[in-house]
Amino acid sequence: MRIRRQAGHLSWLESDLLVVAYRAERNGQPDFHGYRAAQLVPGAPSRQSVYEALDRLATFGLVSRRWEDANVHVEHRRPRRLLYRITDAGRLAALPAVLGARVTGRRPPGPLTHGRLPPPAPGFNRGDPPVG
Repeated sequence: MRIRRQAGHLSWLESDLLVVAYRAERNGQPDFHGYRAAQLVPGAPSRQSVYEALDRLATFGLVSRRWEDANVHVEHRRPRRLLYRITDAGRLAALPAVLGARVTGRRPPGPLTHGRLPPPAPGFNRGDPPVG
């Protein structure tokens, strides 16, 4: 299923992911991983769609990302996770959805500040995410 987004607007999935990130931070767990986010978004078409949407949110500077500490995944005997965290710009973009609706899985796209997506974050590299 292809998720459509009007130019300058968030898709319903991107909006729901920002709400998930906002709520994670409010619950004292600001870092989250894509697999967990996919579980928290009802109606997400696939985990791959969630990861693609998180990549777009990082491009727009609405979430930051970093690799978890190397010793954590060894200790838990699982692959290393890419962790996401909402940014100040992401909090502002999430507010309409946080104040006006719960995560439903289907919602018309909502405009960001002034109806435009912010430019990519300074120094953003479309290659591998920064290692933290």
